[in-house]
Amino acid sequence: MAIKEFLAYQSEPAITGSVEKGIQLRTTDPISPITNQLWINTTEGNVKINNAGNITVISETYPAGYTLPALAIDATNGISFKSTISTNSTYTFSNFVTGSVWNLIITNTDVSSHTLTFPVAVKYQSPTLDPVINAGATVYCKFIQYDDNIYCIITK
Repeated sequence: MAIKEFLAYQSEPAITGSVEKGIQLRTTDPISPITNQLWINTTEGNVKINNAGNITVISETYPAGYTLPALAIDATNGISFKSTISTNSTYTFSNFVTGSVWNLIITNTDVSSHTLTFPVAVKYQSPTLDPVINAGATVYCKFIQYDDNIYCIITK
């Protein structure tokens, strides 16, 4: 079996009968039914690790978070952050290491839409993702750092 890494968006029926949606980062064969994967569940708002079928929830829902005084997100302030914007905004990250998982809740208080810019290492769940936050909207961002890459899923 070849070792592969890939990032995928997935939508599947949940045990409750609803549709469970999320993004996963797998580090083994993508066609294997049981793999090692990191799963960001946007339906439930949590992060799970699947280690050969043993599932561990590592983040329950989107916590209230640390309110950012600026657009600099620093791991020394925790793993959950809140930000309010009213203009195009560029965020920076510091002190995160491989395996770090963090949340960012962004609210646009302006009457116009604005563009969000993240560090160049950020890879989105869809290469065509438009990181724009509409007027008056709130978006939820979940980030996972794996080596030099940071994977992001944005729920609008």
